Amino acid sequence: MSGRSVVVFGGSGYIGRPLISCLAEHGWAVRVASRRPGWPARSGPIEAVAADLRNEEQVRAALVGAEAVVNLVGIRHERDQSFAAVHVEGAARVARLAAA
Repeated sequence: MSGRSVVVFGGSGYIGRPLISCLAEHGWAVRVASRRPGWPARSGPIEAVAADLRNEEQVRAALVGAEAVVNLVGIRHERDQSFAAVHVEGAARVARLAAA
């Protein structure tokens, strides 16, 4: 990414989609990090990458070159992930690695 760059974890969700569009419209190069990066594949300043919050190396790789980070990851129901794994441990991992 060049210029102003931001990584949005959970950017393919309900809140993330309009946010990444707004960021891109305001000159940000946006990297959308999600477990299943099907949207958007690549669109102008918007790039999708695979990053599961439970995987430290994927989170670290998604953060490379970013000057800002937004975490919008959330789950409504515990299915293949627990609330603690996403909302506590995953959020802490993103914060720790972004600070580093």
